Amino acid sequence: MKKLITIILVLALLLPAAALADQDPIVGYWYLYLDGKAYPELMKNIGDYDSIVDLYYFAEDGTVMTLENVLKNGSATPTYTSQGKWEKSLFAYSFSIIGLGDGKISIKDDSLELTLPNNNGLKMRLRKIVQFNPYKDYFY
Repeated sequence: MKKLITIILVLALLLPAAALADQDPIVGYWYLYLDGKAYPELMKNIGDYDSIVDLYYFAEDGTVMTLENVLKNGSATPTYTSQGKWEKSLFAYSFSIIGLGDGKISIKDDSLELTLPNNNGLKMRLRKIVQFNPYKDYFY
């Protein structure tokens, strides 16, 4: 009986660890950064900002949330919204995001490549944000 209880306890401890290990690689935070000084012609079409930082959160439940921070003349304007959804079918990912449309997603190393619709294969790359680890990222 003690062995059975021990096995049940061990399994109960292993299940949450297994669930974390099975997290889909698309889940997490991804970003893009656009500097208006480097690309003034592009920035004028977007909104004539000094720079833009967009954070995309691909949630486990299939939603996509964004935090956009536009900077102009030393002032920042943040916007946090629900932007759409992502799906996985077999080995393919797809998205439907406001402002981008519907398209396919590829995961390459630490980046997502979103194939934008109606643009002859044009892709947009988002880079992965790695979580801060206080045990490794504080150092002397």
